Amino acid sequence: MSKGNPVKAMPSPNAVPTRQVIKVGRNDECPCGSGKKYKSCHLPQGEEWLHQLAYKRERERQRAAHRAGGGSGVSWWRRLLGQ
Repeated sequence: MSKGNPVKAMPSPNAVPTRQVIKVGRNDECPCGSGKKYKSCHLPQGEEWLHQLAYKRERERQRAAHRAGGGSGVSWWRRLLGQ
């Protein structure tokens, strides 16, 4: 038995991507920013609303990161073709 680096399992190419979820308690402030308790604001819309909010926030974060320095000023297809 060797004591070298353990082999890390590679994720399967067929693996299902995980979904982003925002954890909110019933008596916590609603993540929509209304100032109301979650149970009085968006609890009736259920967990799907939280998934949509998490997706929206992740997209906004990605766009902000891209604008902040991710863009090189060259079109994606020019980078792809090496032009």
